[in-house]
Amino acid sequence: MPHKEKHHFSLEKRGKFAVGLSISDRSREVKGRQIVGHWELDSMVSNRGKNKGCFAAFVERKTYLYTVLKMSDRIAPSMQKAIEVFLHELSHFT
Repeated sequence: MPHKEKHHFSLEKRGKFAVGLSISDRSREVKGRQIVGHWELDSMVSNRGKNKGCFAAFVERKTYLYTVLKMSDRIAPSMQKAIEVFLHELSHFT
């Protein structure tokens, strides 16, 4: 019988942003998607090509309305800038 090789998984090396509450600390209203206006934020990095694309994705929890903004890199100041741009654009609709 052939010997199975053990798979060695690398540890998580991505940074974490300390913005907002943890998912487990959300209120019942937010968890239940009862009202419009609660947004989630995530960052995405492409793993293809020489110049890896980096994006900030904003998703409204009740309506699933989403928008994506391109960032120059995946560091905290770039994410902060993306949040500021998003809030500025969102202010035109409220």
